[in-house]
Amino acid sequence: MNMLFQAALTLPRDGEVLHAESALADSFSPPVPKSCHIEIVTARARFDELEAEWNSLFERAARADQLFQNFNWLWHWANHFLNDSTRLRIIAGWSEGRLVMVWPLAEVKTLGLRKLVWMGEPVSQYGDALVEPGSLARDLLAQGWAQVRALGADFALLRKTRAASSAGAAIADAICVKTTGAPVLEFGNAKSFEDVLLRLSPKARSSRRRLARRLMESGDVCFSNPAQKASPEVLIRHAFNLKRIWLEQRGRYSPAIESDSMLSFFIDAASSEARPVEMPIDAIYCGAQPIGIAISLSCKGGTLGHIIAHDSGFEKQGVGIVLTEHVLRSSFERGCSRFDMLAPQDAYKMEWTDQAPLVHDWIMPFTLAGRLYVKFYVSGLGQAAMNRMKNLSPSMGRVIWPMLRRLKKQTARCFRTR
Repeated sequence: MNMLFQAALTLPRDGEVLHAESALADSFSPPVPKSCHIEIVTARARFDELEAEWNSLFERAARADQLFQNFNWLWHWANHFLNDSTRLRIIAGWSEGRLVMVWPLAEVKTLGLRKLVWMGEPVSQYGDALVEPGSLARDLLAQGWAQVRALGADFALLRKTRAASSAGAAIADAICVKTTGAPVLEFGNAKSFEDVLLRLSPKARSSRRRLARRLMESGDVCFSNPAQKASPEVLIRHAFNLKRIWLEQRGRYSPAIESDSMLSFFIDAASSEARPVEMPIDAIYCGAQPIGIAISLSCKGGTLGHIIAHDSGFEKQGVGIVLTEHVLRSSFERGCSRFDMLAPQDAYKMEWTDQAPLVHDWIMPFTLAGRLYVKFYVSGLGQAAMNRMKNLSPSMGRVIWPMLRRLKKQTARCFRTR
């Protein structure tokens, strides 16, 4: 193994990993027998058949931050993202007829290579495995990771894996290519949201009050909580439109936000009665027009803030700052115990909290072709090229990204007509 790989393998791990392992081992649960039958799920029909067992495992084993491993969430994802180039590769562990472990993965074709990713990309914000809590959880996860390595893919790129995740300790032999923090606001023993506001500095609270007054003076401004005003579909479509306009104005590009599949996914997930996803949507209106929209997700007493979008015409009035406070207040008033702001660790998020659990991107090659790809991916040249594209100047981005968008659409049309 070359020096680059050896250095990557010896990167320090966050202390949260030990905490996660301890929590898994100490949790109360029925004893898990040592024998575990592994099933590789590749067919959509078989995934659908797992619904009851998957939901049962999630109910007894999952944490709030594992919402993205919920069956309903992944069922909607499968409706919109499974295709000839994205296929299921789910590791399911069974013991005495009970599902005790799930590694929800998909195989994606990239430059002719077979890449394993977390099932749920690009809509999911955390990737993880579900496992029955208990003394054998660590052994089950190790067995699951061994099966992942044997799936026959060229490499795995497991993005947005929390250091304290169930899978985090099992994939310790992979290479960390990116680390960031995901700020989390614990509401704790606050009796009202005013107690939460006291965590801000007096200067920050004064600034927010000033911006709120300025925004209110812009017209007929009102705040809407979930189930008020427009339907979820209308608000979701408007949020994506605001996000896309914001990106275009700044010469930036987000494949996820500009994906019609992602837009359709959110609409279906928010509207489904058969397989619902709890998706509170908060908004700020000026007259009849939403000027700020926050799409969150709720699970097991926690809330995760997924998409926040605002009208750039109201930036001077601080609509983005006011919207952030509004969605936090709304979550608190719904009885949530914590609000996960997700990665990256932006400064505006850290104003509210000093907690930012680490989130890693892990990459692991399995074949010679995979090792060559990974070597370039983790090299200085590969990282420099990616950073350069992500940080184009607004003037250059407004020229290059529209050209690449048109090229992408033309290429997609050519493949559809073949």
